[in-house]
Amino acid sequence: MHAKIKVLPVIVRSPPTDSLKEASYVLYRWATFTEPYRVKDLDDWRRIPEKVGDVDVVMLFGGFWSVPDPLKAIDKPIVVWSWTHEGTLTMWLWETLSWLRANGIDVPVFINVEHLREYFRALAAYKSIKGCKVLLVLAGNLWFTWGYPGVREALSRRLGLRFVEKDRRYLEEILKDISDEDARNLLEQKGFTCRGVDSEDVLEAFKLYLALKKVLEEEGYSGVGVDCLLKPFYSKAGKPIHPCLAFSLLSDEGIACGCEGDVLSIATMLLLNRFFDEPCFMTNVYPLSIGSVVAKHLGIPVHEFDPKRTILLCHCAYLGVVPPSLATKFHLTEKWDKMHKGGIMVDVEVPLGSVTAARLSPIADSLQVFSGRLERILRFSSIHCRAVGVVEVDDSVKIAERIYSHHMIILPGDRREELKMLSKACGLKYEEL
Repeated sequence: MHAKIKVLPVIVRSPPTDSLKEASYVLYRWATFTEPYRVKDLDDWRRIPEKVGDVDVVMLFGGFWSVPDPLKAIDKPIVVWSWTHEGTLTMWLWETLSWLRANGIDVPVFINVEHLREYFRALAAYKSIKGCKVLLVLAGNLWFTWGYPGVREALSRRLGLRFVEKDRRYLEEILKDISDEDARNLLEQKGFTCRGVDSEDVLEAFKLYLALKKVLEEEGYSGVGVDCLLKPFYSKAGKPIHPCLAFSLLSDEGIACGCEGDVLSIATMLLLNRFFDEPCFMTNVYPLSIGSVVAKHLGIPVHEFDPKRTILLCHCAYLGVVPPSLATKFHLTEKWDKMHKGGIMVDVEVPLGSVTAARLSPIADSLQVFSGRLERILRFSSIHCRAVGVVEVDDSVKIAERIYSHHMIILPGDRREELKMLSKACGLKYEEL
């Protein structure tokens, strides 16, 4: 899945054989090194921008630091090899790194080699999504911000994503060719527990998964979005079919899935999947600093929670479209809320503990992040909230004031430091709430 990062080593006068070998060893999973460019004098130093070509990173093993202008002309990331044999930052390079940054050259500073590896892993993830195709199965114009043409344009320009829009009839025709037998075999193979659901509805949900999987594999898509909020698909018997189960299963297979055609969730999920090499999930975030609005929308009491330090996680009445590999409990249940009457939803629980939420900005120039602690999962009989995750955060007021969207991507664990590195590698502003 990951692309290799092509590195141009720049050496001064004589090759630092040991350093080059060490760099190759440390970064072997993420990087390949071209022949070094040897700088013998200041004229050679000034010609570095001409040597960059199609490489992804320029790595400096020395330099004529007093003349930083040639480095300003390089439009690729620049890394200064700055470690001792013990794998920690050598303090003798602090002044050099500070000088370069003061002159407008954004050289990252890594305390140890592990941080360097993480940076290159992030660069590889960023490179790997460029050119990825995302399928959007739409019935009409999306009415949230993520439906604006400018959002797709920004994601294409900054991340290199390619969006292919198809009418829903395209998928409906493929869905007709999926047999009940194939769906039944998959249900038996998965062995999911079903609660109060019609067996026909379950088969239809699996058939939609098989139809989507067929299209994605045959046409080489890395992500998919469906405008499922207002208009589900329908079976031959006229019963609704939702993509919830399909998205849950596809997420475990590395496909970035966006409910309601949310391209920003898809792009965020795709980037996180490639960087962490593990699944994540989308859900709605409800800060209880606006508790009366949340209580009215979800139809549940919220007075027992600290409004300044609590957010709730809930999407389409349940925790979210969580992939089975992240779940401690995974059931298929009837989708029945204010918007939908019938069909299948996944009812899931996940491990308690630290979680991290992330989302790209509407113009894909920054990554917004906050972390908290999932304290418990509560259940209600409200038509719009059957299961909700209760998360303790530092400041739900700040989250309510500054959050990009009610849709956020959730990762298990506190991943803030890693996401800072990912933002750095992708040229994104890192914004922590």
